[in-house]
Parts: sequence; C-alpha cells; structure tokens
Amino acid sequence: LRVLFSVVASQSSRSSGINAEYGQRRIVKQLAKVARKYDGLKHDKAPVQFAIADEIANHDFLYKFGLHGRELEDDPVIVIHDCYNHTDHAPNADEQYLKNAKFEDYVTTVVDRYLKNEIPPLTMSEPVPKYQTSSITTLVRETFNITVTDPKKDVVVFMTLDNCPECDQIEKWLEGIADQIEDMKEPCIVTKINMDRNTLPRDPWTFQSGPRLYMVPGGNRNETIEWFPGYMDMNPPLIKQFIGQTAKLSFKNCHAPKKEAFKNIVGVNDDIKSKDEL
Repeated sequence: LRVLFSVVASQSSRSSGINAEYGQRRIVKQLAKVARKYDGLKHDKAPVQFAIADEIANHDFLYKFGLHGRELEDDPVIVIHDCYNHTDHAPNADEQYLKNAKFEDYVTTVVDRYLKNEIPPLTMSEPVPKYQTSSITTLVRETFNITVTDPKKDVVVFMTLDNCPECDQIEKWLEGIADQIEDMKEPCIVTKINMDRNTLPRDPWTFQSGPRLYMVPGGNRNETIEWFPGYMDMNPPLIKQFIGQTAKLSFKNCHAPKKEAFKNIVGVNDDIKSKDEL
C-alpha cells in the first residue's frame, strides 16, 4: 500500500522559489508525523508507505478522475495506490478541497477509512456503444466482464491505447481475422477495450506500456487465460496461430473445405513471415 500526495510545491510545479520550498517542507513535516503512526503496519502483506508526487507530472491521471483544478493554497490531493491489486483509491475532489480539518488529521482519517475498505477503487468507463460498427466487438468497463466470461465462446481480447500507432496496425490485422471467424460462424469473438479510458482489475489482466492480446478460452472458466508474449513480435500469421492454438471451443472440426482453409490460416502449419513480407 502506498499513500501518494499530489503536491503543487515542487520544482516543476506552478509555485516556485521560497514559497514552493516552504510548502514542500510543511507537507513533508506533517506526513512524517502521520507515517510514524503507521510505522510497521502492513496491508495485504505490504508495508504502508507515504510519498509525495508532482501534480504537473501526474496531471493526466488526476484529470481522468476529476481530482485536478485545485487552487495553489489548497492542501495536496490524497491518492492511495494499492500495489498488490494495482488499484487507486481517493476521496472525491469536493471532499478533499472542502474538508474542515487539518491536513495531518485528514490524512489519518483517509488512511483509516481505506484500511476499513470504506474507500472503493477509482473506476473509469467509456459510454456503452449503442451500435457495433466492426467485426471487432468494442467493450467498455461496464460490458467487459459479462462478455469475457461467456462460457459458450472463446473470446479474444485486444487491449489498445490512445495515440498508439502499433495499436492501430494490430487492430487492422485483427479486423481481417475477425471477419474470417465471423463468416465461419465459429463460437469465437474478437473484442477490444481501450485501457486509457477504462479501468480493469489487475488480476488476471497484466498491464504494460504497449498493446496486449489475450485469449479467454470458453467452456470451463478455470481455464488459464492466455496472452501473446510481446506486441513487437505480432504479425498476422502469428496472431492467427495464437488464436488457433489457444481456443478451446473453436476450429475443432476442420473437415469442411472452409474450415480446412481456416485451419491453415490459424493453424499449426503456418509459415511465419517477417513483418517486411506482409
């Protein structure tokens, strides 16, 4: 558990000089008092730690959850990061800005409330799409679980990001593959979700700086979720091979001509080409 404080008083922030130095010293002094109260305490087997973070450097994160826009004289924003579950927790902005308490006392109150599971994780979801306009099903946080836990389908999950050229290229490849799967009426769907606009629990999903591709096999939900090891190595034949080898319900009957052809597309005997040949 790491308690983070978004502090304006820092070298790269809006305040500077003597005022910034004084403000930072004041905050550190108060945090040190609070930290001593929790010295030796562990949460989910991890120590409770306290740190300060620069507000400007973390503006995008604060903006997503409505924690930005405070005045210079306001106390720092409090965010608790659960290192084990990879979740963030914070009181809402109005409560933090309008609180009627000393900063030191308020920090103690927030940490105690979190340890009692009274502060839920910060969540974010895009609106549910009214229409699906592609063979790739667009998911958001609100529709994610019900889709990927459907036991009657193998579900390919593509986790994409904003401003990501690699994501755009992989999505084009996946659209062609999804069209072929759809034509064959196999119990397999290809989905995508934007991880910059939707929050998901860490487990069993692993986060990284680039896009990621998963297969959630249908049938027994105790099946291990498979993931493609590294987006830099993705190309159409490898993606097809990954889908063909990890699906549990699809592509089993390869006797019909179309399915035999699709076996060669996704199947084990593909000659893997380099990206330059594609």
